[in-house]
Amino acid sequence: MKILKWVIPSIFLIITFWYAIDLIRYSDFDEKKLISEVNGDILVLSELRIDPEASYKELEVEITGETKITGLGLNTLFVNSIDDLKHGQKVRV
Repeated sequence: MKILKWVIPSIFLIITFWYAIDLIRYSDFDEKKLISEVNGDILVLSELRIDPEASYKELEVEITGETKITGLGLNTLFVNSIDDLKHGQKVRV
């Protein structure tokens, strides 16, 4: 029972610490988007949250050496290159 009293708060602190570091590391990104399409070196991105009454324009991003793309949350561990990007994935650009 004593172990359980320490494990649960420890897990909560680790998760909180992870997201705090994630926020500090990636606060310089311009957009958080959803990948609509991957065509070679061009990504087509759409909005994460969509208002049914509004219209949105999809954003085309050409990937160069200066383009930084990471996943959101735990997906940051699995996005290392353009080959890791898939349709429907949430990313920061």
